[in-house]
Amino acid sequence: MELLSCACWSGETMCNIERMQIEASDPSSWEAVRRRVPAREILNLLRDERDPVLRGRYVEVLASAGNTADLLRSRELLPEIDERLRPALTVLVLARLGAWREAQAVARAYVQPRGLDRLAMEGGCLLGYYGSMVERELEEHRMAERMLGMATALGFALGLSSRGMALKGETLRSATLLGVGDPDALRQLLADPELSPVQARATTLSLAESLGAYGEYQEALAVVSTGESERSQGMTAFYSALLGRAWNDPGPEKTDDWLRLARALASYEIGGFSVEGLAGITHEPQATYARLMMGAAVLRGQQPVQAALTVRQKPPRPHDQRALWVVARLGILANGGEIEGAAQLVNVWRSALSGLRSIAPLIRVLSTQTPETLWLLAHLRGAPDELIVWREQASVVRGLQVTVGRQSFRGAGRAGALLIADAAGLGDAAAALLNSQLRGNEAKRLTTRYEELGLTTIPFNPGPSLRAALKIRQDARVAGVNDPELEELPELLIAGLTHDARELIYAAFEEVAT
Repeated sequence: MELLSCACWSGETMCNIERMQIEASDPSSWEAVRRRVPAREILNLLRDERDPVLRGRYVEVLASAGNTADLLRSRELLPEIDERLRPALTVLVLARLGAWREAQAVARAYVQPRGLDRLAMEGGCLLGYYGSMVERELEEHRMAERMLGMATALGFALGLSSRGMALKGETLRSATLLGVGDPDALRQLLADPELSPVQARATTLSLAESLGAYGEYQEALAVVSTGESERSQGMTAFYSALLGRAWNDPGPEKTDDWLRLARALASYEIGGFSVEGLAGITHEPQATYARLMMGAAVLRGQQPVQAALTVRQKPPRPHDQRALWVVARLGILANGGEIEGAAQLVNVWRSALSGLRSIAPLIRVLSTQTPETLWLLAHLRGAPDELIVWREQASVVRGLQVTVGRQSFRGAGRAGALLIADAAGLGDAAAALLNSQLRGNEAKRLTTRYEELGLTTIPFNPGPSLRAALKIRQDARVAGVNDPELEELPELLIAGLTHDARELIYAAFEEVAT
């Protein structure tokens, strides 16, 4: 049986492994080494070992913490690894290289352990662990649960306490992606004195993700803001951007997924919306945030058809992403696009709200990016108090009048009513009714009026909200959905306009009908 004993230097610290003997094929002994010895010391110790099992141990450590060059080196060494460990470590290397489909194929092909001895069982445990993460990234949640269950059973049978903690952490992270996250359980895991530093860092990031899924961005920021890893810094930037707070960009050479999301949000805040690089994000939950941002950017360019392709039809499971998804889908309707299941959006919105523990940060983001869509949601029955407060304080064009909170100002004649009707999809009929020569100059006239009034916040046009509400009502009628709230929603939005705008819109309805 292969035994290993050595002493080595790393910097100025002598590693204390002179008397440590590793029984290479024993999972418990290996687990003890991983817990007690820094990764760099293990790599120094095993770099020149040719034994297939020790080769596997070397690749496991190198691929778990290495950079791209280390991963490429790990891939070269895969043929030299003991066959009982090779499938699992192949999945690890491929996954870390971003070859998710290849990793999935390997994991599914070798899902059964390569024997009945302890090393083969450990290989099965590792394959289930790495395979579950791959399946989760590819949104194959049911298969992910199966693999995670297999890994947990094998880890328990082997008595691997450290592996068991890693599996528990992955199970809790998976729960977050499924919309049933448990931040308290993650906090309990973090408090376990047996948790290794590596596991503690991973669990801390999972806790931040779980809090974020419940809309608790402030709490998530507090969790990750003291971390020193690139991922921690990226998450700190992202949650700071969501909260509208300043954050330091470490420079373009840093490309963490979370940091790229933060940059996209920051670009929106200053009047642009650069989503360059977001399409390459594949990890969840970052990938869903990226798709939602890309959809919003496309909508800003008045391309609802492309936005419908970018924002997937199936709602995500984490609560905050579910709410953002509804807003994105409503935005497609508000811009004249078509989607399936429009009548169900209100129910999905309510299901998202029921899971959110904090909605104020989301309202801040949405009121900046898409107040027209938020205006519709603020008129639904049972809207949260925070949303009602925003509605009462919002700056809105209502027709002849412009309201800023509880103050009203006279606008620019018929321009306001015509702009609302135009944004609601009734522009041609409204212009014909007014015999208007104003079209093309209405927005300019209102802007001039805002400057005269000294308004610092430009009032938004509620016409897109009305357009979305009309689409939802039409979809409900076609689908045979008998929901009085959906039927009355357009009327509720119209009722908030001034008399001239109401008359113009109802007359335009009749004009279109004839």
